Amino acid sequence: MIGNDLVSLERLDQKKAGNPRFLQKIFTPREQEIIQISENPDLQLWQFWSAKESAYKAHQRKFQLARKFNPLDFAVDPNNFTVKIGDSVYPVIVQKIKSFIYSKTVFTSIQKFQTFFSEGNKIPSEDIIELIGLTADFQIVKNHLGIPSLHQKSSSREYPISISHEGKFSSFLIPLINY
Repeated sequence: MIGNDLVSLERLDQKKAGNPRFLQKIFTPREQEIIQISENPDLQLWQFWSAKESAYKAHQRKFQLARKFNPLDFAVDPNNFTVKIGDSVYPVIVQKIKSFIYSKTVFTSIQKFQTFFSEGNKIPSEDIIELIGLTADFQIVKNHLGIPSLHQKSSSREYPISISHEGKFSSFLIPLINY
């Protein structure tokens, strides 16, 4: 299972860490405490947010759930950067890259994966084609739950993909399975 999320560093200007109502709607009491004592509370806030979003996408894909994101259902453990929902625990890697925070959730059974970044919503078609051997007749399709996949029209094969975008940035996470 895979999931990813992207948050523009421009969000730091919103100063959400100083808004108790916002914090109570999104973060557990422990997460709020960590945000408040952080050296950069707004950066910590968006790192937690991004981790939750990434885990949400993996959780939705794993259990084939309808879209319903309640951030309070997802608890970030800052000691090992995992996100827990119910009995499920998701490892999350959070990075600050260029002008954004990027999080990815990749289950340990997936040994290889590739992330592509682009400006705008432009799909890095040539890179994807080269990486997994698709022909140019692929498209991204979403199932009835809104979960995306790469669909090769000529062969009817589908490949999992996680997509995130915000502002002028997009990210595409592809597990390298069966390639």
